This record gives sequence, structure tokens and C-alpha cells, in this order.
Amino acid sequence: MFLQMFALFLCVLPAPTNGFTTNGSTSLLTSLSTNGSTSPLTTGSTTYLRTDPDSGVILTCDRCAPGTYLHAPCTGTRKSACAACPQGSFTELWNYIEACIPCGACRRNQEVHAQCSAALDTACRCVAGHYHAPEYDMCIRHSTCPTGSGVVSQGTPTADTACQPCAAGSFSGAVSALDPCHAHTACTGGRGLQLLAGGAWYDSVCTSCEELRERASGDYLRDLLPGFLLHQNIPVYRLRPLLSAPLPGGEEPGELRLLLTRWALEAPPPALRKTLLRLMRGRHGRRLQSKLRRIEGRRREQEGRAGGSTCCSRSPQESRISLPRQHIFRRLA
Repeated sequence: MFLQMFALFLCVLPAPTNGFTTNGSTSLLTSLSTNGSTSPLTTGSTTYLRTDPDSGVILTCDRCAPGTYLHAPCTGTRKSACAACPQGSFTELWNYIEACIPCGACRRNQEVHAQCSAALDTACRCVAGHYHAPEYDMCIRHSTCPTGSGVVSQGTPTADTACQPCAAGSFSGAVSALDPCHAHTACTGGRGLQLLAGGAWYDSVCTSCEELRERASGDYLRDLLPGFLLHQNIPVYRLRPLLSAPLPGGEEPGELRLLLTRWALEAPPPALRKTLLRLMRGRHGRRLQSKLRRIEGRRREQEGRAGGSTCCSRSPQESRISLPRQHIFRRLA
């Protein structure tokens, strides 16, 4: 009867609440050890009291050491007989139980930190990328910081990721559990013309006089679009048609951004136009539209300063590669 009750306790007892854990059976041993000499398991006394069934005399019997169990109880003429725990079982405390406790198994998102031995239960820890959440008593994935926020401390087996909004002058265009905020690029040297000041989720857009001649306003959409799609939380199902490669099964934001960036770099202008028209309608479209207008306004300003010089004049190719801005703005307004 005692063993049946013991097994029932093992089934229902929760696991300990720390990052490097043993299994529920160790918690049971601890709870049963609180009654001193009357408990079958204890961290203190090495003896226990037993009534001899033949004489009715109360005997003081030896407990069995950790790693062993009581094979035969003491009598008036012999001491307690202990035996070693067989493989796959253990006892961690001084005891007089009649069988060792089965070794526990690690739970979901846990891995073995130390194998079970005769005197210690299996010790488990959260797998990489996870931490033990006491409120759920389980290992869960480290949180990712959204675009516009960076990691100030990476997650550990016992603590979640800590995020912080990017301060002025810095940005984060990634959804990540590792990346901090990065300083905006300073538009200096050969690319000293700033077309768009950096924001919380995108870097400054810098260019040179040569790029102004070779690159159309709409081409800067390639720089903004991947981060924009992540920042606006565009549903994944709406992004699938954009990508030739299938999305990863888990649809991890980091890998999704890489695929979107590759697509934006390789997509022909008609595909960019289609994307803007299809995905950016409403308030999302107006935000991106505003940034493209700022880029275009800055382009014209730089051209005006150049006084129509050959360096900053528009390339004949622009009418062929730029986005039809007025058409897009009219559709999205």
C-alpha cells in the first residue's frame, strides 16, 4: 500500500522551479523528510523507530544510506539490511523505503545536465534559447525584441531576454533575441548626402552624387521594405507570395528578414510596384509613402544645390526604373 501511495505522489508532484532542476521525485523526498525520525526519508536522523511484530517491542533501527534501500527491516536480533539501488533508480536521503525511486526524465524544452545515479536523481536544465519561467513552471523560448527595440541583456537558462526601445540616434531593424540597437550611419565621406534621417527601426539613408545620378527614388524602397514589412507585422500569409523560397516551418523572424532582404534586392521594379500596391494600402502604405516622399524631396533639394550639374542630374534610366510615385500615392491615399 505504501508503495502505491508513493507512486501516486510521484505522478502528481510538480517539478522544482529553477533553471537547473532535478525531477519531481527529489521534491517528494524533501517533503517526506520534514517529519524527522518518523519519516521514511530524512536529511538528518540515521535511525527510525519500529515496532517488532513478534514481541511488540519498539526498536531503534538503522536507516539506509543514500543510494540504497531497505531490503529487510531490523528485528530484536539483527540490524537493518540495506541493498544498493539498481540502475535507473535512486535514493537521495537516509531512508527505510522498500524500493528505490525510478529516475526522472527531463520534460519538454529541457536537456540532461547530470545523469541519474544511485544517490541523485536526473538533473535537467533548459535547452539553449529557453529559460525557466516560474509562473508556468516550464522552460519557454527567450523573448525576441521587436524592431525599434534592442537587447540589453541576453536570455539565460533562468532569465528572459531584456529589451529596451532604441534611443535617439540608434535603431534596430531586426526581430531578435540577440541583437542590440545600432548607431545610425553617419552620412560622411563619399556618401555624405543624407536622403532620410534614421528612425527607431531603420538606418539613415545615405547616398553620393553619383548614386543620385544612377539611382531612382523608388529604388530606395529596396533598403526600407524588408524592415518595414517586419516592423508593421504584416501577416506571414501575405508575405508568402513574394518569396520564391518557401518560408521556414517555424517562420522565425530572423530568417524571414533574410528572405525578404534577398527578395528586395533581386525583385524587378514591377514586383516592387506590385508589393507596394498590394501590401501597403491604408495606414501602412501612407507611412512608407511618407518616407519615399521625403527621399524624393531630399533628392530634389540636392539637385537644386548642385545647380543642375551633370553629377546630380537625373539619369535617363530613371523613367525606366523608378516607381510611378504619383500613381502609387493616388492609389494609396
